[in-house]
Amino acid sequence: MSNSPTDTPPPNVSLNGFTQPNEARMFGVVMALASEVYILKAEVRRLSAALEDNDLVNGDALEAAGQSEGMAAWLSSEQQAFTAEILRPWLEPDPIADARHFMSDE
Repeated sequence: MSNSPTDTPPPNVSLNGFTQPNEARMFGVVMALASEVYILKAEVRRLSAALEDNDLVNGDALEAAGQSEGMAAWLSSEQQAFTAEILRPWLEPDPIADARHFMSDE
């Protein structure tokens, strides 16, 4: 996924097919997660490179930090918050379920 050819044009995506609210919600969740993954991968790579390039930490130290009790506690609390945010579109009603009538020119 990280290695994509640069000579391939991006696909032409039409959003006209989302006629059901749950489809639009799912697409929104997927796009939000995809964006976060991309940003976080870049941030982790940038920080890891800076730490290793300046001899501040190596891969073994990063691995050990990932196995620490503090990291396990953070992962547990973060998992709960993350899951709640992911499920929010299904568990909380839309403030305006269908606003298309507000957008009519007629």
